[in-house]
Order: sequence, then C-alpha cells, then structure tokens
Amino acid sequence: MPKAPRMTPSKPTKAAIDKPMALCREAQETIDNIRREWQLTPPVAALLQLVGEAVTKAAECEAVTKREGMFIGDAKGAAKPHPAALLARDYRAQASTGLQRLLAHLEGR
Repeated sequence: MPKAPRMTPSKPTKAAIDKPMALCREAQETIDNIRREWQLTPPVAALLQLVGEAVTKAAECEAVTKREGMFIGDAKGAAKPHPAALLARDYRAQASTGLQRLLAHLEGR
C-alpha cells in the first residue's frame, strides 16, 4: 500500500507575517473606538490587534455554522457540535480575555 502524501505547510512570506489580518466590521469598529479614546503604546496596540483578529476569526466560524448548522453527525450518526462552533467559542473567549486585560491596563494608568 503506498504511503499517503505528507502534508507540509508552506512557510509564510515576510510580507504575510508583517501585514495585519483584515478585520471584520465588528472588530474594526471596536478597535477604532478604543484608539479614539486612548493613547496606545505599541505593545498595547499589538494586543488590541490580536483581540480584533480573534473576533474576526470567531465571526468567520459563526458564518460557517450558520451555513452548515451547529451540529454534525459522527461516524455512528450521533449529533456532535460542529468544529467551527467550538472554534468560535474559543476565539470569543480569547477576545474577551484579551479585551479585559487591555481595558484593565488602560484604566489602571
């Protein structure tokens, strides 16, 4: 039996690493509001960008579950949560934690 081809991810280019991810409307509005209200240091701005990316990824996962449903069938036909629903939950939790830390830092100045 032949071996299955090995999947190796391609290395991202320097331009792809340096370029921030395009954010969804919800994330961009939140970031714009925070930047209008606060003077951000580069590390805090980077944290804010990560929060926006987590919100964007959550929105992308939620779009998948809206299209495909919250549950899928496993090999035995039992319903289990769609993997995108679990990812959306995790991304929202990351965004919430990051935003709480960011706001606690800004208010503690």
